Amino acid sequence: MAKKSNKASGKEAKHGEAAGQGSASVSNSETSRKYNNISLRGQTFVGIVVSSKPMKSATVEIQRKHFVPKYERYENRITRLHVHNPPHINAKEGDIVKIRETRPLSKTIHHTIVEKVGEELAYKGRKMIEQEEKEKIVKKKAHEEEGQKKSKKKESSDSSDGME
Repeated sequence: MAKKSNKASGKEAKHGEAAGQGSASVSNSETSRKYNNISLRGQTFVGIVVSSKPMKSATVEIQRKHFVPKYERYENRITRLHVHNPPHINAKEGDIVKIRETRPLSKTIHHTIVEKVGEELAYKGRKMIEQEEKEKIVKKKAHEEEGQKKSKKKESSDSSDGME
């Protein structure tokens, strides 16, 4: 009977650690074990990682061709998928990755990164250009607001001069 009580106390300790009372390394190993034996099935895609900010997940953009029957031509379409980013792969923004379909891991994540194929060279350049364009727009708006404030001050001073 003593052995049964030891087993029960061991189970309690594991539950306590899982609830956040134990060390961080234990919880990390538990979560990596959770996604360790994921069955990969279904479609395979190759895409570019757009965002890897969330912990152990990423957003991947996939470009595809869609046929438009009216014009009998193809158009480019972009699909964004939320994917599981395993710690041993740890894909970052701008990486070209191969992803496969899995069982639902969360509300939006139904794919996982299988391997890192390479790195897109033009990605960082595009990001820098987008950032510069945003800064230009902000500066332009600030400049326009300053111009409007000055014109309002002139109008108010002109109207007060005309009344005297």
